[in-house]
Amino acid sequence: MDNSISVSIDMAPIMERLEYLEQRLTKSLDAATSAHDVWNNCPPLMSVKQTAEFLGISESQVYILTRRQGFPKTKALGGLKITTHMLKIWIERNTEWVEENTDFFSKNIM
Repeated sequence: MDNSISVSIDMAPIMERLEYLEQRLTKSLDAATSAHDVWNNCPPLMSVKQTAEFLGISESQVYILTRRQGFPKTKALGGLKITTHMLKIWIERNTEWVEENTDFFSKNIM
């Protein structure tokens, strides 16, 4: 008497799902790498237009930011320019200020 059981599993749907997940992961990694490259490969000085594209805001919003005390800008080099290195530091410092002085990032708000 043979007690063995034969089971047949169709692996095609599982393989399709794995391929789909792999494609999504690859796209996510590519997007993260691209954002990292943009962050690290900016020119030392950016125009208002470049800064707006970099920050994902409008040019008018960049002009509003340039009126804020401590925003890293210069007019010494032929027009309004934003210093990239200092912009990154400004973003970090202002993000810390928000965290320390508001409840914007608290669990109740988000």
